[in-house]
Amino acid sequence: MNLFVATLNVGNRPLEPDQLNRWLREAKHCDVCIVCLQEAHVVTERHLERGKSVAALLAAGALAWPTWGVSCCLAIPYVCRQRRKREKRHEKEKQEARALSNPSLSPQQKRARVTLGSSRRIRDCLHHLGFSVRKKPSLAWGQLRLLVFAKRDVSVVLKRHKVARVGGLVVNRDLGTGVMGNKGGLVSTFVVEKEGFATTCTAINAHLPAHEGKFHERMDALEEILKKAKVLRSDIAVLAGDLNWRLDTDHVWDGSVEHCIREGDWRSLREADELVRAHEKHGVLSDWTVPVCEFPPTFKLKPGGIEYDPKRLPAWCDRVLFRADTTIRTVVRSHRSFPVVDTSDHRPVGLELTIQDPSKVPESRIRSFGKKIRRSFGRVFAAIPEDQSPKNQRPGLETFRSKFGGSIFTSIAGHGHPEFSDTDDDESEAGDVSASSDDEESQESARFVESPKSDLRSPENVVVEGKAWQEPPS
Repeated sequence: MNLFVATLNVGNRPLEPDQLNRWLREAKHCDVCIVCLQEAHVVTERHLERGKSVAALLAAGALAWPTWGVSCCLAIPYVCRQRRKREKRHEKEKQEARALSNPSLSPQQKRARVTLGSSRRIRDCLHHLGFSVRKKPSLAWGQLRLLVFAKRDVSVVLKRHKVARVGGLVVNRDLGTGVMGNKGGLVSTFVVEKEGFATTCTAINAHLPAHEGKFHERMDALEEILKKAKVLRSDIAVLAGDLNWRLDTDHVWDGSVEHCIREGDWRSLREADELVRAHEKHGVLSDWTVPVCEFPPTFKLKPGGIEYDPKRLPAWCDRVLFRADTTIRTVVRSHRSFPVVDTSDHRPVGLELTIQDPSKVPESRIRSFGKKIRRSFGRVFAAIPEDQSPKNQRPGLETFRSKFGGSIFTSIAGHGHPEFSDTDDDESEAGDVSASSDDEESQESARFVESPKSDLRSPENVVVEGKAWQEPPS
């Protein structure tokens, strides 16, 4: 079973459908897709213009009595600038309307171009890849979104979900949008079943306190979220989101981060990563697996470009961690960022996991294991020094023959039995052993080598059910 986990801090901006398609198409070979969004409340340009206009009117009204004329003169440039923005927005809407008249677009693509909701656009994008949203395991609170998608042949059953609120009123309110639920976590536990293999999965979407120097605040918030998640009851758990882990300023100096990013020296940056230090020293993350970041930091970049904002120190704020039970074997297929989505100051991160059923061992592994055993037996017996007696018998052969039986032991040691003669090497070794044995052993081995496998259960040896097996005459 393949699992794809992705996280993105939307930044209260609308997502472009074309960028979403290039990002989420990595999940087309997976069975379950989990998408974690932060700051997903989209604020349109019209809402921003309205808020700025109201703020300008209030400021002008406060100064109306003493300096009415000066206030009006100061408001004229702002009004002209807002008018130019409004004209550009109207022109963009006309271009989108002309694009919707294209007959080659499907109804889902047309709806995605006019729908501004991040969840709706992601749902339409994954619909073309064969996924369907599972509404019961999915969860939304404030500006956090936890979306669970699965292929149509995969069953997803909800067990429980929880909203973990951290911080107070000031921490959880976004001053830019006025929407509650900016910091915290969403927890959803569900059972995934495919082709008889069922596993319990816990998905956690977390948004921890931001800014440098708040390492302990982030650790306290994460500990509170994990306490409510109860991940010990799940076979596998994934933790994704804007964890806001920064680079430790004690391990970096001016210009070192930019130099490492320019040279691709991710190892030096990982030594200053706060998450690495938290994973090594704090017990709350000791059982979690932290994938290695082999990509540039995902924060803070300028929207629409590849340049970092000089006001903040670049860091791997967007992370995906996982924790698996000892009975579950997981393999990391890919872990990388997606710079193609550049509408926000963050870049999305995706992790692809393969969860293997412990009760099912591939048949190829069984064959290879059997061949290794047979070859090891051949090397062991070949390493035994030969005796220089006339019969040229190997030491200890009579002891094993008396304990296990001469015919069976001779056939295994010489690889003469049909069940053990699979390769040409085995047949050549059987010829060498049979040539070095005495006449009695040669006749006894030849009975297994020359006789076909069907002769071992010939009509005279196959008896009626309930009777004992008759040993073939020597």
